[in-house]
Amino acid sequence: MNVEYLSKVPEWYKSNEKFDLVLSDDIDSLTTVAVVQSVHPNWNVEYFYDFDNIYASPDAYFKENKSRTRVWCDVAFCRNEMAFDNHISRKDIDDHVNPRCINPNILASVSNYGYTNKYAGSTALLVWSLYNIPLPKTEEGKMMLLCIDSTFKGFYSSTFKERNRFFLCDVLDLPELYEVEKRHNIKEFYQLMDKYGLSQKIDTTARQNRLNQS
Repeated sequence: MNVEYLSKVPEWYKSNEKFDLVLSDDIDSLTTVAVVQSVHPNWNVEYFYDFDNIYASPDAYFKENKSRTRVWCDVAFCRNEMAFDNHISRKDIDDHVNPRCINPNILASVSNYGYTNKYAGSTALLVWSLYNIPLPKTEEGKMMLLCIDSTFKGFYSSTFKERNRFFLCDVLDLPELYEVEKRHNIKEFYQLMDKYGLSQKIDTTARQNRLNQS
């Protein structure tokens, strides 16, 4: 990540303390969790959130002060809890944001007022950049990263093309991925998404303890 934006990031992401990850229902969240766990193997998935309910492991369910150690992965959580996220978190530029949320839109001061300036990319690429993970060696591997949450789409849109470049190159410091977009057409990315099911949701029928967020 570019040092200008890295300097604005809350430092909890580097902590050696054991935190509890919240997995949501898509590939972006799953990849985000995998990247984070490659750096912090003691950060376990203890929650699953399907945007209707949140389910907790037995250990997490009975833990006191759950919010202190909980990390939301690819979920816009506005309370004062740790989160990796890619959504716009404020209506106006002066609105309050979660100070513990790591989000490109917060780092670049984007609000709904400037919606077309938003980061239209994945949370997975955010943590990939944040933790300085080497990119895949193969072209297909790099394309797969761009397929997560359809990051590539911005490149082919007159509205978002410049912001696609800005966030990939100037914020996340991943110019190699921008060059990958230049070498391919949008149809090739969609074919890759279909090949690997990269737009599918996580389907679980397991029923664990249900936990209210309050």
